[in-house]
Amino acid sequence: MNLRDGTPISTRRLLLRPFRATDAGAFLAYQDHPDVRRHLPGTAMDADAARRYVAVQAAMSGEERDAWHGWVLEHRDDGRVVGDVGVWVPAGDPPRGDVGFQLAPTHHRQGLATEAVAALCRHLLDVAGLARLTAGCDAANAGSRRVLRAVGMVELPVPPAGQRAFELLSRAAAGGAAG
Repeated sequence: MNLRDGTPISTRRLLLRPFRATDAGAFLAYQDHPDVRRHLPGTAMDADAARRYVAVQAAMSGEERDAWHGWVLEHRDDGRVVGDVGVWVPAGDPPRGDVGFQLAPTHHRQGLATEAVAALCRHLLDVAGLARLTAGCDAANAGSRRVLRAVGMVELPVPPAGQRAFELLSRAAAGGAAG
């Protein structure tokens, strides 16, 4: 399993690429915004924590397990960082991951999250070889629920309290589940 082959994931409007050290300021600008934090657990990162996070992400090879693998969402029109997507990949087989995303509030409700998450899911299942993707969101987060459904994730019947849980299987895993 290698999540990153060095080639960015390209969509019509976005480039999903590994973090660079120079992304820390842009990352910090949106990840601590109240509209972004509203449905996320924990507290926002301070400037030092954001720099450390971005440095760790920039140094990752794509082979790590029990790790979060993040990609910057760079708008193709102007090169601005507008958000990020990522996947937690636990140890174990078959390889699976838990997907997450966040966008700057100025880029909400434009279809960018759906575009980015769909591209990431295709990459993780078809290129990186993950068998199952999951995602969760706060039950009150209607926007994230719409994104997860739009990319083909199926809502699971028994999520943790106050949450919604979703999954998407690779073709091979879905075929095995059906058989």
